[in-house]
Amino acid sequence: MKMLAVSAATLTLLLGSVGCASNIGPIDQGSASRQSRNVALASEIQALFEQDQAMLATVAQARSRPHLKGEYERHLADIRRSGRRSFYDVEVYTHWAAEPEAPAEVVEYVAFRARSHEQLLSIIEKNGWPTRGMVGDEAAAMFMFVFGHDDGSNDWRMTQRPAIERVFREDRLNPRMFAHLMDRLEVIGGRPQIYGTIMGPSENGGSLYEPLSDTADETDERRVSIGLPTMQQDLAKFTAGASIGPYMTPMTPDFEYTIADVWVQPT
Repeated sequence: MKMLAVSAATLTLLLGSVGCASNIGPIDQGSASRQSRNVALASEIQALFEQDQAMLATVAQARSRPHLKGEYERHLADIRRSGRRSFYDVEVYTHWAAEPEAPAEVVEYVAFRARSHEQLLSIIEKNGWPTRGMVGDEAAAMFMFVFGHDDGSNDWRMTQRPAIERVFREDRLNPRMFAHLMDRLEVIGGRPQIYGTIMGPSENGGSLYEPLSDTADETDERRVSIGLPTMQQDLAKFTAGASIGPYMTPMTPDFEYTIADVWVQPT
């Protein structure tokens, strides 16, 4: 499979609309294990991922146009009034697409999300969760990214938690991605975050964007147990000027991210 240089839109993976842009390089082919692979499935996942990236770029460009920016902000305000503070894009676009004069890019984005969900569902039903051994490092990472964007089907995603936990243990998924995805599923479901990964810069320095399910000490114990730094360590980086990176990781100017980092320990 051709190695892919991932676009900056990937950073919206686990961020909703609070992400940032960065250059993401390709995975090193040598990092993938050499056991037998499902090449057809890997190709299907790569094609889905490329469509996902293209749709994200197209809809982001559309909403930035002067005559549409206000419309986006109007719909965003409506969604925020309903109580959503993070990961609101799918709701915003669905709300917007229902209007008779909605931009074609927004309507197509919402339609793509529905098609994408059906494809994710089909892949898992036919093959189980695509692991590194099944499809290779890059396609397995791409599947995680597209799954992470399926916010409109969060009840179904919650049924996949055992599979994600198994991938974390057996495929050595980066603890930051694992913890942040778990928090994303909880928060979109209307529950507090359990690992405290939904954080970033604010007027008063680094801040949590969503409430915690337990005390700060209990949350830090949970973080440390899977290989993450404490919340205060990450918050201090945001206070010092870090921006939001993949999985809402504090990102300094020298931070260089590749899709291969899905499978490595955090720094």
